[in-house]
Amino acid sequence: MDDFDWFGHMDASIGRSPRMSRRRMFKLFVTSQQDASIFGNPGLRLQIFCRHRRSWFGYMAIYDCRWNVESAAIDYYVLNQHWRRGIASEAVRAALGYCWTELGLHRVEACIDERNVRSIRLAESLGMTFEGVRRHGARINGRWVNLRVYSELASLDT
Repeated sequence: MDDFDWFGHMDASIGRSPRMSRRRMFKLFVTSQQDASIFGNPGLRLQIFCRHRRSWFGYMAIYDCRWNVESAAIDYYVLNQHWRRGIASEAVRAALGYCWTELGLHRVEACIDERNVRSIRLAESLGMTFEGVRRHGARINGRWVNLRVYSELASLDT
């Protein structure tokens, strides 16, 4: 999907210095987006746009970065008219690659509402490991929901 430039826009948007590491730049960018937190956690929400169509498809988020244990969480959303095109899986793959190579993370997790069958299928199709259920893990629309926790670990050769 050549129409999507996952992380190039982020570099340009804050005027990345060649001497600044991506990890430091990520921290700076997250700090500058205090009101762009995800579920109350500071994070980076990347919008998914298609250059060719000039339209918004959804977002990909990296949040809850814990540098001391080299881990983070991801979240993703694609408008339903764009489902089943591989957009979410490409966005998650790009974000995971960014987490491993640029941020130096070891672990990334996704917590998915157990009723969200499509998102669960996506995590499983990407090879993420199911770790268990977090009972009443989130309050969504005034209702407690259980979350299925999936994770991915960096390969040993990164």
